[in-house]
Amino acid sequence: MKIKKVIAVFMTALLLSSFINAQAFAYSSVNYDEFNEHKSKYRLLYGAILIVGGGILAVDGFRTVRTDISKPAVRLNFSSFWYQDVTNYVAEANGTITNTGNVDLRDVKVLIRYKTKDEGFRPDEYGIPITFDSGADYINNFAVNESKTWDSRISYPLHDAGGNIQNEPMGPSSNIELTYVDNNATYPSLTPTTLVDIVNIEYDYTKKYKNETNNPYEGLLGLLLIAGGAYLIIDYVVSLKKFDYYMKKNNMDIYLANSGEEFKLMLNKKI
Repeated sequence: MKIKKVIAVFMTALLLSSFINAQAFAYSSVNYDEFNEHKSKYRLLYGAILIVGGGILAVDGFRTVRTDISKPAVRLNFSSFWYQDVTNYVAEANGTITNTGNVDLRDVKVLIRYKTKDEGFRPDEYGIPITFDSGADYINNFAVNESKTWDSRISYPLHDAGGNIQNEPMGPSSNIELTYVDNNATYPSLTPTTLVDIVNIEYDYTKKYKNETNNPYEGLLGLLLIAGGAYLIIDYVVSLKKFDYYMKKNNMDIYLANSGEEFKLMLNKKI
């Protein structure tokens, strides 16, 4: 990318310097008696360089590239709660998952964990997979805009092996809506008072591509440089300086006028 920028800047500078030194259509005073028809052959070299450099930029700018337009995303809507029975703490969560992206997903798996008051996790910090309505802990094929229901449940004893009361889950119940776009990303804890923590959302998908023009502005600059190079060569071959000499000798000149949002090419004759 940097090389292309250097080429563009160099070609543009060369084009401008060539026109500045061209003298064709220049409106400064000219000694017509000493008019020199000799034109430097460097103009041919400059013209060739501009055409070659402009051609490189034009080809690169207007070439077709495949752009990845995939936007995989899922949304989780769920509620969670916990309670205490005779011998256990029980934490539950259930809700829906929706494919909100623009590509079908495969092997969708969600890992969650439950928090305790001391900021510990149950069953462990790596989480457990949720169970979908199919009874499996993953979705094999998940189409765009498709939704699935899911649930999750854990229980652990009120007392540890030494007879001490274990930390209970956090409450109260949570109602959370999350949208995840990144693939295989691990998300941190939501808030200290959230019972359910999303550890990870995993999925795979086939990328979707779109054919686009690489850089039309670069291509247009290339065409401009080609035109400038062609002008220098044509000026050398057909002697545009003679036309310039004729115009000035007869008190005529051509200039570009700006009228509002329009540009006009004007011919002026002094009588």
